[in-house]
Amino acid sequence: MPRDHPATCLRLAWALTFLIYPLLGCGNGLDILWQKPAVDSIDQCTGPSITTMPFRVKLCPQKCVQDALSNTQHLFADWVAHEHYGLPNLKNPSPKYSASCQFHNLLIIQPSALRKAKVPSVLGTLIQGSFDAERNGYPLVVKCFFGTASVTFKNTFDPGALHCDQVSKILSQFAHILSCTLVSPHYALEEICTIGLADTACLKNWNQTRTELGEDCIHDLIEIHAAAQPDEPAISAWDGDLTYEQLSSLSSKVAELLVE
Repeated sequence: MPRDHPATCLRLAWALTFLIYPLLGCGNGLDILWQKPAVDSIDQCTGPSITTMPFRVKLCPQKCVQDALSNTQHLFADWVAHEHYGLPNLKNPSPKYSASCQFHNLLIIQPSALRKAKVPSVLGTLIQGSFDAERNGYPLVVKCFFGTASVTFKNTFDPGALHCDQVSKILSQFAHILSCTLVSPHYALEEICTIGLADTACLKNWNQTRTELGEDCIHDLIEIHAAAQPDEPAISAWDGDLTYEQLSSLSSKVAELLVE
């Protein structure tokens, strides 16, 4: 990892990763809880020594990685002046600030010297059984321990919100995007391929068998299901639900527009 801005590289890579997972991030931004680096004689301090705060990164696809890193570093430096304010107080000024404090993921960045337990895998260990929903409150928590030439991930997650395989894919994409930002600092953000080797292999495996083309239109197939079970849920997503009858009506309208 670069010695001048390793934590900034991690924050930017995390932001780019969660553009793919808007439910865990926050739209096109990113909310991060961070942990302050080691302080001299910190073990002699009385009271909490960890500061948590929201950190949202707004990304411009046309900007190069180097510029995005610089903007992220300056933004984080500005936030440090308010680190003592506390999350409860940040929620009070306006609904916008309150929404920014509704974290769905937690990123903690520390030097490798603070890592007590050795993590054997570069992608970390998926600790499914140790998740405490009441104490933690975040579906996904990732600790990053960075050294002079490497970074280790260790995470916990809520099995009620995320599957183990999904967490593995998130970390794999995080590692891939982090590598891209380090190797290609002059690339525009939109030029970074977010599909890593593991995803490419998975796609190739899915597409090994070629399906035969059917003659039926999609809206006709939906209409058949709607006739058999009109009130059953056809779509259940974070932004809305549709029954088969509702989906059939909408798909027929789209088909008519395409014909016109």
